[in-house]
Amino acid sequence: MQNIDTSNLNQKQSEIWNMVKPKAGVTMLKGKAGVAKSATCKGIADNVLIDGQPLQFIDLRLSQMDETHFGFPYRKQREQARYEGDDTEIMCYALPKWFEDACERPTLINFEEINRCSQDVQNAALEILNERTLHGKKLPDHVYMIATGNMGEDDGCNVQEFDNALINRLILVDFELSYEEWCEYYANENVVNYIVDFVGDFKEKHYYTTKSKILENEGLPFATPRSWTNLSKVLMPMAENNDFSSLVNFVKKYGKSYVGKDACVDFLEWLGSVHNITFD
Repeated sequence: MQNIDTSNLNQKQSEIWNMVKPKAGVTMLKGKAGVAKSATCKGIADNVLIDGQPLQFIDLRLSQMDETHFGFPYRKQREQARYEGDDTEIMCYALPKWFEDACERPTLINFEEINRCSQDVQNAALEILNERTLHGKKLPDHVYMIATGNMGEDDGCNVQEFDNALINRLILVDFELSYEEWCEYYANENVVNYIVDFVGDFKEKHYYTTKSKILENEGLPFATPRSWTNLSKVLMPMAENNDFSSLVNFVKKYGKSYVGKDACVDFLEWLGSVHNITFD
């Protein structure tokens, strides 16, 4: 019997894992773009230990896939001919590597952007979501599944409506990650302090993420936990080396490419005030 250790899960991860673990339907996290849906799934995989080992995490970005990613058909001779001279061929499928990898050890599969993929891909995924099988091969009990999707009009994304066969298999969860949760679960240890403090000081400007900001900046960069995290990865070495001038110059030149013009302008002004206070 497997020993499952979930003591490292934070509260949000634990709540979601408790829905995933029974395999009674597939939990789908539905939320705005960039609010750490996939990162939360990855965090669950990293922090659920089965016999001391974390779950293997397989992230299937369905919007970038086609039906061949779920098995490529080929023809082969029948192994047993019904009579001499019988050259009848049968259709078989080469199973994808990600499926075979999942069969080998405890795994969490994330069907990402399931409501933004093509209909062919959604149909191909339906067999797995419904029956836990792909072309007749069944997933072992050690494989867990989760799905993520965007909001549609609420976050400026084009999404597909689910048919009854799919939606009846999904457990739809409205996913939100507040600023406080972002800080507690991730940002305080992984995002440069300048960004964490600025976003907290400018909550009224909605530089964390809101529906209005996303729609106002449609087609342009905008501030989300993901975009702030991406900017932080560039700024972190400069902050660690106390190279404040390089940090400011980078934000001035490229910051709007990460978080949008409005957030960048206010962030630069805030950095200047923080530097002056520190200097004094």
